[in-house]
Parts: sequence; structure tokens; C-alpha cells
Amino acid sequence: MKQIEYKISSNLVQIIENSKEQKNLLIEYIIQQFDEYLIKWNEAKDFGISNKYIVKAFYRIIDEIWDKHPNKESISCKKGCSFCCHINVDIFPEEAEIILDEIGMIDKEQIEHLKEQIGLDVMERPLIKNSACVFLKSGQCSIYDVRPINCRKFFVINNPLECDATKSENHFIQIQCILDMEIIHCFLASVLGNQIGMSEAFLNLKLN
Repeated sequence: MKQIEYKISSNLVQIIENSKEQKNLLIEYIIQQFDEYLIKWNEAKDFGISNKYIVKAFYRIIDEIWDKHPNKESISCKKGCSFCCHINVDIFPEEAEIILDEIGMIDKEQIEHLKEQIGLDVMERPLIKNSACVFLKSGQCSIYDVRPINCRKFFVINNPLECDATKSENHFIQIQCILDMEIIHCFLASVLGNQIGMSEAFLNLKLN
């Protein structure tokens, strides 16, 4: 069986630190989940399943976690609210492949759009003319079913109007991290490696 070194995100560290007296039990649970996912990953690889199809399977697990989440009413995000679609989103290269499989191709206008977003600072991105995700159409995600993990687990709990960096003087986003989603994200980072910017991921596919 392939063994790996598990990666822990700053979000997961914060969740662990906030657990206080339950910290040891939580760490034990996280390691158990990592180990279970690694067994499933290795089994899938033994059957010759490609990384991108395994990632899609994890999408379904994340969606199931959300369906069972007890505090949905605390989340501000609603259909048509797209301020978060104007910020930098890092993805796994496999996720770019998944999206491309879904949409078929990216046209020249979209390629130029992606090029304009390369290398932008996290604070600069929301303020430029072409800040929007290349897949945001009429205020809605056109790839919602295959949206990346960072989009799937991004839940805002503050007033959504405060998410608009171009209008809100007190631009501050409060995010709710859901433990089991964060574990999956960390596990995939452990087996796939670091994520890169969405623009970079697509341009690396040599679309042009």
C-alpha cells in the first residue's frame, strides 16, 4: 500500500485548536479519516482509475456532507450571490481537466480572460475589470456540478453585501469551515500535491 505524509491546512489547524479539551479525540478522528481515504484511494488506483475520476468521487462525498449539515441556515451564500466568484481560487490540475471534460473547450476570449488574471495579488483581483471567474455567466456558476473543491467548501456567514470588495468599506469575510470537508481537502492535497491558481491550471493545459 502506498504511504504518504498527510498535509494539514491552516483551517484544519484552527479547527483543532478551537476544539480545546476534545483536541486529542479530534486528532484521532482526523487521522482515522485520512487512513480510510488512503485505503479507498489505493484501491481505486489498483483498479486503474485516474486521479480526476477519484476527485469527482470525493465531490460526491463533499455534497453528501453538505446535504446532512445541521446549520445550513447560518450560511449566507445563495444562488445568484457571486461576490466570491471574483477572488483567486486555487485548484488541483485534475480539477481543470474535470471542468474541461464537462464543457468541451475554452474559446479564445476565455483564454485571454484567464491570461489577464495570472499573477494577480489576492487584494488586486476583485478590483480589476475582468475579476470574475471565467465560468461565471449572468451572475451564476456555469460549471456548478463540477465546481472545484475550494468553491464547494467556501461558506460565508457574514452579510453577503460585505463580500463586495468594490463597495464595502468594511470588507471582511467570515468563513465557516466544515470539518469533514476540510479533511477531504487536506487528504487530496496530500496525494495530489499543492494547488495552483485556476488561470494557471487551465493555461498549463495548452488550450491555445
